[in-house]
Amino acid sequence: MITVRNATKKDAGAIAQVYVDSWRESYAGMIPDWVLLGMSYRRLAKAWDRAIRTAGKDEAILVAESEGAGIVGMGSCGPTRDAKLAYGGEVYTLYVHPNHVGQGVGSLLLKALFAKLESIGKPSACVWALAQNPSRHFYKAQGGVIAATRQGRQWGVSIHEVAYAWEELTLAADPTRKDEPSTGF
Repeated sequence: MITVRNATKKDAGAIAQVYVDSWRESYAGMIPDWVLLGMSYRRLAKAWDRAIRTAGKDEAILVAESEGAGIVGMGSCGPTRDAKLAYGGEVYTLYVHPNHVGQGVGSLLLKALFAKLESIGKPSACVWALAQNPSRHFYKAQGGVIAATRQGRQWGVSIHEVAYAWEELTLAADPTRKDEPSTGF
């Protein structure tokens, strides 16, 4: 059973593990190797600890926890950071540990993030994903539609991103599905 709940400071190390392992698995060949290899569990645990402690009232950091396996996924959300998009909320991060991909963890996290956004008065949302990342199709499978693209440079390479969006978050959570999260928030 997977439980989705608000992250606490004690979760920072496990969140860092999910984050680093997911990046290394998902972004190999898209982001320079030196960036992926330079990621540090300890440094990112400190960064996630700080993020958890300083999250604003309109922001959330959630974890997906599995009995026996511990934290297997994480996600964060809040108000949209791109004023050009007409969506009130944004999913900032959503990562599932590579050993738990394809088990419904991402769907549970996304629905819980949507519920958080709705609870702060954000009935629509978007998420940015690398255009080269095959995992971005997850968002389409969850009902997201391509709403925008952007091109930038980071780490000395060109980064092309695609925004998936949901006009009404209440419609994004299909009540007939059996994979609703158990929430602890």
